[in-house]
Amino acid sequence: MKSRQLFSLYVGLTAILMFGMTGCKTEGDSEPLVNAVKKEVALNDGTLITSLTIVQTDTRLRVGESFQLTAEGTDINGNKRDVTKEVSWKSGDTTTATVNDSGLITAVAYKEDNQGFIDITATTFDGTITTGRVSVKQVAVTHIDISQKSPATGDSVYTCIDTQFQAKVIYEDGIENTIIDRISWSVSGSNTALMESNGILRTSSASQENLTVSGMLYGTTGEKPVTTDPAQLISMIVTDDKDKSDPFSINVGSRIKFKSIGNLNPTTSTTHYNVTQNANWLVKNAELAGITTQGSLKGSLLALKPGETVVEVNCGSKAKTFSTLKISGESQYDSLKINSGDENLTLKAGESAELKLLIKYKNYTSTTNISEFAAWEVDNNSLLTGQLINHGADNANFKITAGQSTGSAKVIAVYDNTTVSLTVTMTN
Repeated sequence: MKSRQLFSLYVGLTAILMFGMTGCKTEGDSEPLVNAVKKEVALNDGTLITSLTIVQTDTRLRVGESFQLTAEGTDINGNKRDVTKEVSWKSGDTTTATVNDSGLITAVAYKEDNQGFIDITATTFDGTITTGRVSVKQVAVTHIDISQKSPATGDSVYTCIDTQFQAKVIYEDGIENTIIDRISWSVSGSNTALMESNGILRTSSASQENLTVSGMLYGTTGEKPVTTDPAQLISMIVTDDKDKSDPFSINVGSRIKFKSIGNLNPTTSTTHYNVTQNANWLVKNAELAGITTQGSLKGSLLALKPGETVVEVNCGSKAKTFSTLKISGESQYDSLKINSGDENLTLKAGESAELKLLIKYKNYTSTTNISEFAAWEVDNNSLLTGQLINHGADNANFKITAGQSTGSAKVIAVYDNTTVSLTVTMTN
């Protein structure tokens, strides 16, 4: 019933709008009518924004830096939502900083007075407005205080659970910013812990570790010692991207994207955590399937040969799970080649090329990219370098880059005891 009422209202208001526009001289003259229609619709469906807040206001930038502002709105029912792309943004001083339609601020020139602050406004279509500030001034950083944002567990980190860190930056003139972006993050004290550029710490070790999380901005560094607790994660389940669980079935040449959901000791938390990026992934028989163990597509599996195997996932000192994987299809293949199969390639100094190892299974109409699960080698690293990129994706490839010297080098790929090669000639 409500949808019918809204439709009738929309049709009626649209008719009024079209009638009103016949008397408008310019497109701008119709804007009040357009906004009136939008407001009535928003009122009736309860989404009209009545108050606004700019998140992370008072941020300080240096010339050339950018920062994404977020606008949070509260509607007539008291519900909050991100309205960053719904509002109109405006800079109070475009000679100091500009702001685009999406709320991205770019610092243009330093402002010496008022501690470098200028106003930034966000306005809804019907005139609800809020003001924030941004500072563009080159002031020394005196101190950086690193802390855990979530989970907020003080000096302890639950192994296998993503831990978000943040940095309180204190400037010489007393201004303070708590930020995550623009900080150069790192971690020490472990061979397995990984600090992402967005301030997320990922851990997996079965042993307790004493780590130091560091954040640096403009040459000033802050540190936070933390201790991992590998016993808190007590169980995991593995599903595919459609939430189907063990056993799994797949055809040769196809991919399946696994994810792992972990559970902490219930006395600690009853939240279910996605631990896919922290967990260690292993296929018992690597000849049958290859699984991605790094990057954003960690846990992505490619079926290589028919048969049955087991996917093992473990993390921390207690959590481990095994899933059965059944693979159907053809094991024999008609061809194995690098890209189109050409045996020679020419590159100029500094040029790059992406090489894919493609297999054509017997009775299949198309090739399968198995680049990630081949052994790649360059026989002359002084002339040519290479690295595997896009792990877990259909466009995974071995990217080669020519040096500044002329000559030739051979790229070799080995899969299933078969070797294919490509000669690369470097010219000026």
